[in-house]
Amino acid sequence: AWQKQPASLSADLRRVVLDLNGRTGGAKAFDVLLAKARAAEDVKEQRDLYYALAGTLDPKLAARALAETLRPGLDTSFQLRLMRQVGYEHPAMARAFLQKEANDTVQKFYAQCGRQRKPDDRDDAEHSTDG
Repeated sequence: AWQKQPASLSADLRRVVLDLNGRTGGAKAFDVLLAKARAAEDVKEQRDLYYALAGTLDPKLAARALAETLRPGLDTSFQLRLMRQVGYEHPAMARAFLQKEANDTVQKFYAQCGRQRKPDDRDDAEHSTDG
C-alpha cells in the first residue's frame, strides 16, 4: 500500500517500513525501492531509499546495492556510507568491492576534504601498536 500511496505512512513509521522492505522484501521490493531512489527529487527521501536498499540480507541484491553506490550524481561521502551500510550484513563482499571498485571514490572523498591520500595509506598514529 505504501508503494502506491507513500503519504499513507506516518513519518515515524516510514523509515521502518522502507528498511524492512529493503532488508527482507526480495528482488521485487528492491526494484521498487531502487526505481523510487533514482527518481527521488528530495535528498532525504533518496537517502532513506538507498539506505533501505543497502540493508538487504540477499547477497545478490547486496551486490546490486554496492554497484549502485557508484552511480553518478550521488555525493561521495554518501556513496561511502552506503558501502559501509552494505558491509554491516555482507562485510567480505563490501571489503572486496572497496578494494576493487571504490578507490576512485575514496580519492574523491579525500580531495573534497582537501587532503591527499592514497587508498592504501594508513595513519601511523591511528594504527600504531606502540603504547
